[in-house]
Amino acid sequence: MVKFYNLFIMYPKKSILHLFCLTPLFWLTNCSIFSKKDKTTAQIIFSNSKNTKIKDNKLLIDKKLVRVPGGSYASGVKMANSLGQQASPIRKIQVSEFYIGATLTTNYEYRTYVETLRQGINKLQNKVDTQKNTTNNKPTDPSIKNTKNIKKSKKKDPKKIYEEALPNLTVWNSKFSSSYNDKGNRYFYAKQYNNYPVVGVSFLQAIEYCAWKTKLYQQEEEFFQDKKKNRTISKEEIATRKYTLPTEIEWEYATTANDMDVGMPKERTKRLYPWDGKSFVIDRGPNIGSYKANFKRGPGSYGEKGSYPTANVDKYPPNDFGIYIGGNLREWTCDIYRQDTLLDINDLNPSRKDGTLDPESNYDPKNSLISDKVRVIKGASWRDVPYYLQVSTRRYCKEDTSSADVGFRCVMHF
Repeated sequence: MVKFYNLFIMYPKKSILHLFCLTPLFWLTNCSIFSKKDKTTAQIIFSNSKNTKIKDNKLLIDKKLVRVPGGSYASGVKMANSLGQQASPIRKIQVSEFYIGATLTTNYEYRTYVETLRQGINKLQNKVDTQKNTTNNKPTDPSIKNTKNIKKSKKKDPKKIYEEALPNLTVWNSKFSSSYNDKGNRYFYAKQYNNYPVVGVSFLQAIEYCAWKTKLYQQEEEFFQDKKKNRTISKEEIATRKYTLPTEIEWEYATTANDMDVGMPKERTKRLYPWDGKSFVIDRGPNIGSYKANFKRGPGSYGEKGSYPTANVDKYPPNDFGIYIGGNLREWTCDIYRQDTLLDINDLNPSRKDGTLDPESNYDPKNSLISDKVRVIKGASWRDVPYYLQVSTRRYCKEDTSSADVGFRCVMHF
């Protein structure tokens, strides 16, 4: 500092010039833009979104979840079905509180997941390379003696796990002409589609994603709790918090939002759609004239500009709970499909996880697709007509198949 002062006295003009030159350099080297590190996996998966409903200090990690309060609900609807598809019969049920993703799982989130799995392959390969380069015969890692033992290990091959997790990027091909054959890769990997819903993911893949996200959440929550002076929740409680797919009733209940405690005499006035009324167009406010959901308007009309085939996950208005659920993609639920799902189960958190009371042996596999490997899918997609925007409509799909119009979101229970 003294030397700089002396120089300033001897050469005032040059010193001032140097000072002005060094100031921007100092600013640039300390600017957060240049020193900012890449986001961690946890930051990507549990980053904050437009939803600000959650203020529970027990859920500071995942702020993309929306709290759905428990309540009584009249599921189903009585109406003529000209399309021959089955709507749910009406039944009064009780649903416990749960948390659900504000949006569909995005390309960015799922891509982070598969990228993490790919890194697992690299880590294993590095261990193998280290083993090969070892000068003595003793392995650096006792669990790895040679490459043959890796294949014989009871643990699943990381490469196979990664390959099984990849979405089916060819799902667009069967829906469009040959000019769309490259859309799968662009849609999943291009940054412009980061906030679009991931497609080409089967039920089984979605379940694996939930398991991976559960492990990540539990690690981050435990790390978060350890930094606090007083723990909010115990390790045992953290271990019980797991992500999964919603049940059919949870999806329907969350979609209708503030339509709880609908008495049986009033079932005809309950919501048909995630919003009040029967109009698909916003009739007031700054967005007047815009559609409320992403769906097929008619032959050759797949939606507004920027909404076909799919749209940004939060492009259309959320429902009263803050859930973006209008159109875009149909969604996986964890229930297996039966035509009479609500007729033979209890009225408290009903869910069909197996064939109890209606085994698949009741159905002829030659004449029916119904089995314990078929799951309920709910909602409407970009390629569905308005009928499927009704909350009570239900369809089914084999759990190992994927499509360009089916996605998923996660739920968590407490």
